[in-house]
Amino acid sequence: MKFTRINDAATPLIDGYDLHSIRIGDQNYSQSLRLTPDQAPQRWEVASLSMLTTAQLDLLVINAPELLLIGTGGDNAVLEFALYARLTSYGIGFELMDTGAACRTYNLLVSEGRRVAAGLIVESAASC
Repeated sequence: MKFTRINDAATPLIDGYDLHSIRIGDQNYSQSLRLTPDQAPQRWEVASLSMLTTAQLDLLVINAPELLLIGTGGDNAVLEFALYARLTSYGIGFELMDTGAACRTYNLLVSEGRRVAAGLIVESAASC
């Protein structure tokens, strides 16, 4: 799916995505990403939800977002209790959804000026 950019060029918005990549500006990313409105996209070492650890969750909240989105890949998923408990311990809102929905929601929240962070799992084409 492709998106139309609606904010200033300094804020990274997602221009398009599919199951195996996310496009931001002129860059196409084929690995999982951490995103915030005030930083360049960063690699997130989580290739699937089963690889998610509390340390990887902690990376998503370094900049104290008011809301955290986790894109779980192609499917919605449920977290292990320990990970869910870690998310609730941050004291911020969080949502888990498939990566496509997380991309759309991220853009919407950023365009509203919200302090949001996203961890977006991009599935490897080799693992499908």
